[in-house]
Amino acid sequence: MKQLLRLTFLALVAMVCNTAMADEATFTKDQFSGQGVLGGKTDGTSTITASVGDIKISEFNGYSKPSNAYFQLYANGLLTISPLNGVTITDVVITANKTDYNGYQSSGVVEANVGTLTGSTTSKEIVWTGTSTSDITISHTKQMRVDKIVVTYSPAGAVVVKVPTISGETIFDNETEVTIAAEDGASIYYTTDNTDPTTGSTPYTGAFKVSATTTVKAIAVVSGNASSVSSKTFTKAETMTLAQAQKAEVGTVCSVQGIVVAKCTKGVLLADNTGYLYYYLNSLPEFDINDNLKVMGSLSTYGGLNQLTNSAVATKVGSNSFEPGQAEVMDGAAVDAWVANPSIKYVQLSGTLNISGSYYNLAIENATTVGSILYPTDDIKSLLETGNSYKVNGYLVYPSGSATKYANIIVTSVTSATGINGVVADEVNADAPVYNLAGQRVNKNVKGILIKNGKAFINK
Repeated sequence: MKQLLRLTFLALVAMVCNTAMADEATFTKDQFSGQGVLGGKTDGTSTITASVGDIKISEFNGYSKPSNAYFQLYANGLLTISPLNGVTITDVVITANKTDYNGYQSSGVVEANVGTLTGSTTSKEIVWTGTSTSDITISHTKQMRVDKIVVTYSPAGAVVVKVPTISGETIFDNETEVTIAAEDGASIYYTTDNTDPTTGSTPYTGAFKVSATTTVKAIAVVSGNASSVSSKTFTKAETMTLAQAQKAEVGTVCSVQGIVVAKCTKGVLLADNTGYLYYYLNSLPEFDINDNLKVMGSLSTYGGLNQLTNSAVATKVGSNSFEPGQAEVMDGAAVDAWVANPSIKYVQLSGTLNISGSYYNLAIENATTVGSILYPTDDIKSLLETGNSYKVNGYLVYPSGSATKYANIIVTSVTSATGINGVVADEVNADAPVYNLAGQRVNKNVKGILIKNGKAFINK
C-alpha cells in the first residue's frame, strides 16, 4: 500500500513538473552581434541569427551593430522563431526600442503563419500566443527597431494544451460574429471583459456576436490541464465622412466610403462630397477610377495629413462618377504656401521635368518647393520625358522632405508645353520622314517629341 501511494505521489509530481515547467529565452542585439552579422546589408539579402537555450531566431533582411541600442528588422522581412530539441513555444513578446515614436517608423502589416498575433508596427509591443513545435514565421511590411524578443517555451515531454483559435472580423462597423475553436476533446472558457479566463469563466457553446469594441480571451482545458490564454480584440469602426476622417485623431479606427478619383502605383485617392482621403496600399491597386469603396482601418498621418494604409480593409460597393471641377492653377508662390498649410486639392502645376530613377520631379518657376509626381502609372510615364516642360493636372495629396520640400501630386492628365496633349508612340510608316516641333526635318535617331505620319510621338 505504501509503495502504491509512493508511486502515485511520484506520478503527481511528474505531472505537475510537466505542466508547470516553462523556460524563457531572451534575445537582444548582443546575441546577434556575436553571430558575425555586423554591417548587414539593406538590399534584402541580409539574414541575422542567434540561439538562446532551445530557441533559434533568424531574420531575413535584418541588421545589428554594437553602436545601436536595438537590432533592426527592415521592411518586408521575415522573422523566424524555431523551437529546438522538441520544445513547444507558447508565447513570444517583441518589445520596441524607440518609444518616442512607438518604436517604429510607420504603420504596416504584421502577420504570423500560426497562432494569434496582437499588435502592429505602430505598437510598442507585439505578442504572439499559441502552441507550436515547428517554426513560427512573422512577416512585417515595415521596419521594426527591436529592443528584445522574449520566447516562452515548455520542455520536450511536457503536457501542453494547444491554445484556442479566436476568429472573426477584427474591424467591423455594425457587429461581428466570434467563433472559438480548440483541439478535440477540449473545453473552452472565455471572457469579454479583458480579464484572463479560468474554468469558472463562461463556457463556450457556439458562435456569439459583439457589437462594441471587445477583447475576447479564451483558454482550452483538457483533463484538467489548461492552455495559455488566447486573445483577440474586435474593434468597432466609427462611421465618418472623408472630411471627418481627415480631421480625426491619429489611431482612430474609422469606416469611410469614397469614390476612387485618382490612382498611382502605391495607392488611390478617395473622394466624397465633403473632401478627400489618401489610401496608401504600398502596392499596385486592384481598384479602378470611379470604383466606390468602403474602407475600414486605423488612421495614420503623413506630411501633416491623415490617410489610411495597407492595414485597412477595402470592399468595392459600387461605381460612381466624380467631377472635381476646375483645376486650381498654382504658381510657385502658391505651391510654397501650400506646403506650409497643406490640404488635398485638385490643381494644375507647370514645370520642367527631371527624371532620376523612380523620381519624376517638376521644377516649378519661382518656387522653392519641387513638384513630385507621386508613383506615376505606366500610362502617365509614357507621356513624360526628362528635360521637357509640362502642365500636369492632378491631386496634391501631401508634402514631404526636410531640406528640400516636395509637393506630391497624383497626376491624372499631362499636357506638354507645346500644347500637344497625351502624345503617344505611333509608327504607321517606318520610312516616313520625321520632323521636330519647329517643323524641321530631322534624323530618326533624334530624341524628344517628334512628328511622324502626322502624329506626335516620343522617341527615347
